[in-house]
Amino acid sequence: MKWFYAVVCFLLLPAFVLAQSPMQPKLVKAKGDYSFPKGVYVFPKKLFDRYDRRDIIAYEKANISASYVEYQGGRQTIATIYAYPAAPAAENRLRTNFVEILTAIAPVAEAVDDIEAFPLTATDGQYTCNGYAALFNTLNGAISELVFFECGEWYYKIRITTELLDRAGVDSLTAQILSAYNPAALTANKPLGRHATLELASGLQADIALSVCVLADIMARSSWAMENISEGERASGVPDIYVEMYEAGFKAFASVARERDPATDDKTRRYIEEVCEIVDSGFLREFLIEQLYTIVKLPEGFIPDDEGYEKWKAGREFAVDLDRRFSQILYGGKKKK
Repeated sequence: MKWFYAVVCFLLLPAFVLAQSPMQPKLVKAKGDYSFPKGVYVFPKKLFDRYDRRDIIAYEKANISASYVEYQGGRQTIATIYAYPAAPAAENRLRTNFVEILTAIAPVAEAVDDIEAFPLTATDGQYTCNGYAALFNTLNGAISELVFFECGEWYYKIRITTELLDRAGVDSLTAQILSAYNPAALTANKPLGRHATLELASGLQADIALSVCVLADIMARSSWAMENISEGERASGVPDIYVEMYEAGFKAFASVARERDPATDDKTRRYIEEVCEIVDSGFLREFLIEQLYTIVKLPEGFIPDDEGYEKWKAGREFAVDLDRRFSQILYGGKKKK
């Protein structure tokens, strides 16, 4: 299917964040099975013949959570499944929201440094969703897990806290939930439209040396996604979970920079030289992995040279920051006439 593109300007700001609604939550009165989104998921009174439905909470009309609990000898397991409207599908949407949620719950972790975070994938054969998970021990000795996916116009989240299960048991419960409540079903319910907007920082056009490099960067990222990621996966979100997408952009930026005369502005020249230095260092992927909080999908067979990278970057201060970019890709929305 044909995708449509537009190039617009935006302010140089971090990616969109849309948390759950601050409205007063309300208890949903449901005596039997409850479906949400309608016709997508069904939340029964008993889950997997083991967990009793504790409550269904509505934060607003299209923002629901269903909690299940098991009690044994004064200890418990609580699993809550959330589905709620997502922010606009800009680059870094998945990562920004996951990190924000994880930061909010991190104070209950026994040791923040021991939090295990890793990427996840869910598919129904037509649509594919990318997500992240984080697993850690809490201060009171329980095990806690956060799972978060972007699913087109929806977010999907699981929170598990247990005093009964070990980590293998948590993995098993998570797998059961993801099988029964596949995140890809939310993408199927509201997939992103086949329209990509390439956004450039406002005022960038005043700096020609930088703007042509940035344009090459975003075009390369967008092309990589189109050529390497299926339409069903792009319908869930911008595939910035892949380090290769940013690698393609950095290399295109540096390639164009080398073909042009040096920038006259000192700050711009230093920035462009830094990008070229990172690309030429042999540690581009390691740099990107660090910038992307290490929770990325790596090329098959690639093993980061962490020791070599640490030696190379020692004493360096980078102006390049992927949290504050000069461009971003936005999927979905309406085609501009």
